[in-house]
Amino acid sequence: MDASARPRTHPTAPSLNDCLHTGPLLLKDLTGVLLRFRRMEAVILADIEKAFLQLGVREQDRDATRFLWLTAPTETNLDAVSREHIIIYRFCRVSFGLTVSPFLLNATLREHLALFDSEVARRIEENLYVDHILFEAKPGEDIGQLLQEAKSIFQNASMRLREFFSGNPKDLETLPEDDLAKHQDHTKVLGISWKPKHNHIVFKLPFFDGPITKRGVLSQIAKVYDPLGLTSPALLPAKEFLQSVQNLNPKWDDPLPNDFQERWVKLMRTWQCDGEPVEIVFPRHIPTKDDEFHCFCDASMSYNFV
Repeated sequence: MDASARPRTHPTAPSLNDCLHTGPLLLKDLTGVLLRFRRMEAVILADIEKAFLQLGVREQDRDATRFLWLTAPTETNLDAVSREHIIIYRFCRVSFGLTVSPFLLNATLREHLALFDSEVARRIEENLYVDHILFEAKPGEDIGQLLQEAKSIFQNASMRLREFFSGNPKDLETLPEDDLAKHQDHTKVLGISWKPKHNHIVFKLPFFDGPITKRGVLSQIAKVYDPLGLTSPALLPAKEFLQSVQNLNPKWDDPLPNDFQERWVKLMRTWQCDGEPVEIVFPRHIPTKDDEFHCFCDASMSYNFV
């Protein structure tokens, strides 16, 4: 369902999303969740199956989610489609793609988790991000019991936890295979690659195969997803290059001068090793201890180096 669609004949008419109240932002701070993820010694991940579809739409609100269903899908000439070929349906469940859906899901999960006077429920709520579940199993705890309690909490709301993943596959031996993530040797945690064998988080610097333009350079830098900023030193030369391009003030899609193209090609070679993308690897787990930091700064032309 495309809730942002507008009638072709009235492109300025409001879409459904234009008419919905988005609601307050209840998502946890992404950086905070990832930082806590790195502090955890043993981590359990899971997803809520079809999370949005577990929420019902009130009877009196369902007309707002009406949509047209064409009963003659092979008909390519829309002029030949008559009223009898069209059925009007409406959603009775919250649909993915509505601007209000994230708020409804997060508000519902918060309310539900607050019903449980449980340490597991508290840990889940602390790092809940949309339908992604992330919580810690502390040393000496019965992980099997933690998993069953987590499943029970969501079963109480007619929701199913699935795609369970742990840094130690033995932690999940009490779960049926249908509950496990398909790949237990690697996963992504809110977009960041985690390889539990060596307990590393990994960032890949992508290949560049686009036009060497200002848009192409900016797009290449933006491809590196790193909310924690761990790769900033590696990206700094590319950002400095973009700054020098900006000083030329070229149009977005005009080819850059030859000398700039040569510099960019040379820079992109540093993002490869033996024809493969360079991987930047960090330890996932940061031991919990008290540290003292001394920070210094100056008036240099760039930043992000440590």
